[in-house]
Amino acid sequence: MKLILIYVLIFLCIGLPPSHSQRASKPNILKATVIIDPANKMKVRGQATIAFGRGRNFPRPENQFQKALINISEQINNETGVFINEYTKLPLSSGYLHDIPFVILALEDSFNLTLDETDNLRRYLKNGGFIYCENTLATVRNSPVEQSFKKMIAETLGNNASFESIEKAHPVFHSFYDFPEGAPIIRENSVINSSQLKSVVYDGRIVAIYSNRPYTSLWNKPEKNTLSLKLAVNMIIFALTRASANTIRK
Repeated sequence: MKLILIYVLIFLCIGLPPSHSQRASKPNILKATVIIDPANKMKVRGQATIAFGRGRNFPRPENQFQKALINISEQINNETGVFINEYTKLPLSSGYLHDIPFVILALEDSFNLTLDETDNLRRYLKNGGFIYCENTLATVRNSPVEQSFKKMIAETLGNNASFESIEKAHPVFHSFYDFPEGAPIIRENSVINSSQLKSVVYDGRIVAIYSNRPYTSLWNKPEKNTLSLKLAVNMIIFALTRASANTIRK
């Protein structure tokens, strides 16, 4: 009887996914692994952690997006065979960065990195990491976020990185769900934002996506904007299933 009780306690302690309160109180980062079936892209399974990235000199708008990561992870956990964990505020200088395959930078103003953040992010992107950077104010012309992001990429990856538009046929729009028209256009308060998503290509692969469309605010909403959440799923599945040591193809 005692052995049975011990087994149950061990299972309860380590066999269940952590609660959101546990995730917020301490790092609980899952090793990123994914198994894909070439015959059926909908049968992807695995696990990973996603995070909001934080810089020492960053503005801090992500406090208004507390539910975004939770809504994204719930969408993935419910619709795919991949279990996603969240880490709400990850310092870009942290060693944990290299265990997280998808990091979101949600910003509304100009930003810059410290030297240690630049060095750490350089290693992260070169070794397979993926950044989604968004201008949360959704301004397209002369966005200080976009200017800062381009400066960040130049400082981390140099002239070997290029900015390219993401065409409708790109795998990021078909990695799990199909978006035949590309990224969903944002319509809010009679304002239409159809600005194109930009990719950062380094060494022949996409390492980052930049957006002037305010998807993060939609991911954060209680009613859960399904179309924008599906795009988040696609970006994360794409980041996980690029050729890497953590991807297993049946």
